[in-house]
Amino acid sequence: MTEWNRLMSTVLRNIDIHRIVVMEGQALAVAAAKYDISRNRAMQIVCRLAGTRTLTEAREKQKGGTK
Repeated sequence: MTEWNRLMSTVLRNIDIHRIVVMEGQALAVAAAKYDISRNRAMQIVCRLAGTRTLTEAREKQKGGTK
């Protein structure tokens, strides 16, 4: 796998984790199990993509509660 393919694979994985947890409202454990990562790592990914510090903030931001 080339470096570019690995990078794109990681980006797509992270977007999917964000979608599962924030947009679909499923538990961190669901996303973590799907990609064989820890719940803590899944939370870090979600918060990083959302630009927040907590999962609650990320979900509120998605709903339009905070900017």
